[in-house]
Amino acid sequence: MPRSVRPLWKDVKTNYKLAGTHSCSLVFPNTCAIRMSEALVAAESALLNHFKTSGKNICPHGYVRGAQDLASILRNVWGKHDLGWVTPGSKPKNITGKRGVICYMNIPGYSGQGHIDLWNKTAPVGQAYWKASPIWFWKL
Repeated sequence: MPRSVRPLWKDVKTNYKLAGTHSCSLVFPNTCAIRMSEALVAAESALLNHFKTSGKNICPHGYVRGAQDLASILRNVWGKHDLGWVTPGSKPKNITGKRGVICYMNIPGYSGQGHIDLWNKTAPVGQAYWKASPIWFWKL
């Protein structure tokens, strides 16, 4: 399947819900990946087919349920992450001024797949987990 174009950051941000709920949340209470999937599809509709055919865990609407699963799909669709770190402990200098999608994997003390969020030049729109490993970032 051909790779999808990366959507514009502003289009993803416009469609990204900050609240931790989604229509799927009655079944799946942790929704960061579902909410990110939904925002990405609203900005670039071709991504939904990539999600549905990925073989990853998706909700009934076709959105990806886990942060690492979504990061894996993005890597296949957009290519290798633009920036990456292993347990930096604090915000790396080379992310400042950039906008994109950031995925924190293997967060200490968290049993889920991690957290995926939007990065807005100096901070995530939601939460940062700099003790995670690895952390992947794609520019939008």
